[in-house]
Amino acid sequence: MIGVVGPAWRTWRGGVLEPIVRLDRNLHPNLSGGALVNDQGCVLGIATSGLSRYGAVVIPAATVERVSAELEKKGHLGRGFLGLGMAPVRIPSKLRDSLKLTSQTGIVVLSVEPDSPAEKAGLTLGDVLLALDSTPTRDTDDFQTFLTADRIGQAVKASIIRGGTPSEVVITVGERPAAK
Repeated sequence: MIGVVGPAWRTWRGGVLEPIVRLDRNLHPNLSGGALVNDQGCVLGIATSGLSRYGAVVIPAATVERVSAELEKKGHLGRGFLGLGMAPVRIPSKLRDSLKLTSQTGIVVLSVEPDSPAEKAGLTLGDVLLALDSTPTRDTDDFQTFLTADRIGQAVKASIIRGGTPSEVVITVGERPAAK
């Protein structure tokens, strides 16, 4: 019944499943939420068809335990937050060569929320984010993957390009505000 076991996977709502388990078969109606067990009767996770357009996946037991512990402790799931609106951008080869960059892409800052961690750190429109704590940010998925709940309150070093000049800014990761 298990088709694929892969690395950690980010859902379309920003959650992380570690590792992803994709099932070979779709679930019958009303069977989402059922346990996936191995041949020895051990629960491997919870089967659902609500997280993927391509078929049923399993929320691994490790993810369920992590989320349950955080909900029990805090009452909600924390997400890292910088307060940026961004889009991927290709870095021109001339600039890449002159700055000796290895990545061809970065993330351009399109908006900065007032009173956000990014604004407090001095990020501004047009800055191109290349890395957070030496972890490349080639696209917004890399950025979201970096901003895990355990980074809330931590200072991170952001490598940026501002006006064609490389720079570094220290940003303290905040917690994503609750939706209103």
